[in-house]
Amino acid sequence: MKNISAIILAAGEGTRLNRGQPSPKPKVLYEVAGKPMIRYCLDILQELAVEEVVIVVGYLAEEVKKIAGAKFKYASQEKASGTGEAVRLGLEKIKPGSEHILVLYGADIYQESVVEEIISSHLLESSVVSFLTAEREDPTGLGRIVRDERGQVKAIVEERLASEAQKRITEVNDGCYLFRRDWLERSIKKLRLTKANEYFLTDLIELAMRENLQVNAHKMGIPGWFGVDTPEQLRLTDAFVKEMWRQ
Repeated sequence: MKNISAIILAAGEGTRLNRGQPSPKPKVLYEVAGKPMIRYCLDILQELAVEEVVIVVGYLAEEVKKIAGAKFKYASQEKASGTGEAVRLGLEKIKPGSEHILVLYGADIYQESVVEEIISSHLLESSVVSFLTAEREDPTGLGRIVRDERGQVKAIVEERLASEAQKRITEVNDGCYLFRRDWLERSIKKLRLTKANEYFLTDLIELAMRENLQVNAHKMGIPGWFGVDTPEQLRLTDAFVKEMWRQ
């Protein structure tokens, strides 16, 4: 797919998946239906034929590289400094030419049709940033979508910074973003350190809104994405994917 390059965020340790204990492997290498989760992202990007893929690694980086392979570029995030910093590091590795940057979480499971859908929507609406949202019965660990009285997105609030009222919101951020590259390169430098001592990529949504730019919040009506952050979510995702394969 011409004019689109991709960054996969794959630096996480997976402590929550290991019930709060130090994880024996990176989060992206936990398996769903017998396959490391990062392979689902890589397979989709191969099908989409994006121009370039950069994988941002951190915890047990060599293990991720061994599974993903040598044909991809890698950026190293040595400290847990947030998704904003991870994307900044990934951007530095992407060669000139691509006009749009797709960002995926390596430990999330996406259906290819959903990623294609957001790309089409993003290009059609000439957005500076597009992202997927979905309703989740259990939103644990996920950023909440805060909307105003007109239903317009105001912000994405990460769970650790959310108020009790915001934690009750069930519309969540899917962790699939598409940015216009020139805006992303300018704007990512404006991110500020949060109270969690991290740079959050989601803060770019609020920044674009303040600049009155086109923001495309695409709400899915089908189960086309699975965020895996807890053992229970891993179990449910594993069961769902196995069921899809049987059909």
